[in-house]
Amino acid sequence: MMGWNLVQTSTTCRERCGGMGYLAHSKFCDYIALGHAAITAEGDNRVLMTKISKDYLTNVKFNGFKVPQSQKSVTEMVSLKDVT
Repeated sequence: MMGWNLVQTSTTCRERCGGMGYLAHSKFCDYIALGHAAITAEGDNRVLMTKISKDYLTNVKFNGFKVPQSQKSVTEMVSLKDVT
């Protein structure tokens, strides 16, 4: 998840900077490359994420595990005020 987040965040930042995002001193290309390496480091993280999700849902459904509740609402977690 961290690799996917790094790629998405770096790509968005590079796009928002316009032409300046392509320059070497912005380092966005380095971050995007690191993110792609993290995504493919263990083969394909989607396979691992699918297995973990399946195991988690099985534990919730059959073994009585409870899904943790967030202390914050979605709007509190994703606030544009923190970004600007």
